[in-house]
Amino acid sequence: MPTDYQSRLNEQAVQARKASGDASVPMPDKPDAPITKNPLTREEVQGVINSLVETIKKMVMAQESKFVTQDSLETMANKVLQTVYGRNYQNKQQALQIAKDAVPPSLYGLDTDETRKRGDTLKLIPGYPTGEDRAVWGEGATPFDWSIVSLGFTISGTTVTILTGMIDRIAVPQTDVTVADDNYVYVRRAIASDTMVVLAGVSVPADDTVFKYYRLYQFSVTEAVASLKFALRPFDIEGEGSSSLAENYAFAIIGITGTSVELQAGKVCKGTNAAVDVPSQSITVADGQTIYVVYTFATGVAALGVSNDFPIGASGTYIKALHLMTVTAGVASLNFTYHKGVVQIDGCYS
Repeated sequence: MPTDYQSRLNEQAVQARKASGDASVPMPDKPDAPITKNPLTREEVQGVINSLVETIKKMVMAQESKFVTQDSLETMANKVLQTVYGRNYQNKQQALQIAKDAVPPSLYGLDTDETRKRGDTLKLIPGYPTGEDRAVWGEGATPFDWSIVSLGFTISGTTVTILTGMIDRIAVPQTDVTVADDNYVYVRRAIASDTMVVLAGVSVPADDTVFKYYRLYQFSVTEAVASLKFALRPFDIEGEGSSSLAENYAFAIIGITGTSVELQAGKVCKGTNAAVDVPSQSITVADGQTIYVVYTFATGVAALGVSNDFPIGASGTYIKALHLMTVTAGVASLNFTYHKGVVQIDGCYS
């Protein structure tokens, strides 16, 4: 329905036209269409302005006939402005929001996320990485989504997140590692305790009596962004039991946590004297240090120790070097074993 203002404006327009001698235009039989909330096109706005200008010109011409006064013109001009404001034209911020709402969420961040720019073909990965569809710039066919597999990965810059998985039904925890160009990412398994640790490095160590290693991936790094170079061994790994590799002997390394190395119990024997027990214990090591056992002649006591250099005994002690250790990224590993088993001191030592 037309508003009171619209009815008065229609009547004023007709009276002005009649006063100017233009009686061919009757009072409108039908009310104007209701104002909608939809934005007008440029052409529609220009049409409204043209109509208003024509009406004002005729009102000015009829002013001498006293049908329209100066006050009436000012009132009408104010109401014209009110009508324009009432049209709900969009400001810049609102227009930007309308444009954003029209963009599918899967495209958000497409050209600002470096991990999604790997080619010139727009691809859609369903449910990536947390249940939401995500668009990427890929090459050729849709890239494989490594975030949905056991021991898979995601990438952020040079940080590679290896997702949780299992080796011989033993959990491998989710771990973030920082990679450089051509670095490998691998799992190190402690044979004695079956503890799994994810590491990165320029190469993957060979299996030894303490650890078993599983290569997972090799990565390239370009402009501070990592990308997959080779997939070596993803998914859960079965049938790789470590018991056949384990060695059980006196003073053997039976576990490593960070820089703490746990040794098996052992014995030290001197001549025909009774054997001296050395209990199992953990030794904290630094890179290049050697773990040894020392026997003191005066007291007949044996204990474990660690040395920066190769340990050598003195006049009152006997020392046997056991293991040379390496520490990388805060985690110890065995470099070389000097001695296995019980330590026997010849009776000639005093």
